[in-house]
Amino acid sequence: MRKYSTTLFWTAILLLVFWVGIPLIADLSGLVLTNKRLSHFYQSTKYIVVPAAFLLTLFKTLKKNSAWHIEMRTILLTVTAALFSVLIFMFGFYDDLCGSTTKRTLFINHQVPSSRIFLREFGCGAANAGERQEVVRVDTIFGILIRVTEIDTTKLNRNKWMRQPD
Repeated sequence: MRKYSTTLFWTAILLLVFWVGIPLIADLSGLVLTNKRLSHFYQSTKYIVVPAAFLLTLFKTLKKNSAWHIEMRTILLTVTAALFSVLIFMFGFYDDLCGSTTKRTLFINHQVPSSRIFLREFGCGAANAGERQEVVRVDTIFGILIRVTEIDTTKLNRNKWMRQPD
């Protein structure tokens, strides 16, 4: 039984690192997942996986020889963390209200054709207070990830970038 509880505990820790770490890494690096099915799978399963992973950590944190009040404290803290994760993810529903729409391609890189500069409009749907236009560079990475960065087209190297007709 000890072997199974250790396996469940480390599986839970890996799930927590993956489901919490991936969005943090993506936000810090500016990477966006382009595969809609994979993105939808991640978004729909995180509401179940993260709280379940918190609860699975109980297999290792509860000890047979612990006092009852220590076990109760551990259980309460773990259940509170699971419920708190659900609450935090509920705020994630608001993330999907806003989004960008690509209006047109402005430039294409000669050396790396998958690197492009677009004119995009950013808006928040029904809650929108006005759309904002932005010029962004989009670099494709491994076919399923893109890196989106805002760019100033006045400082472009015209030898690398070819302007697209309107």
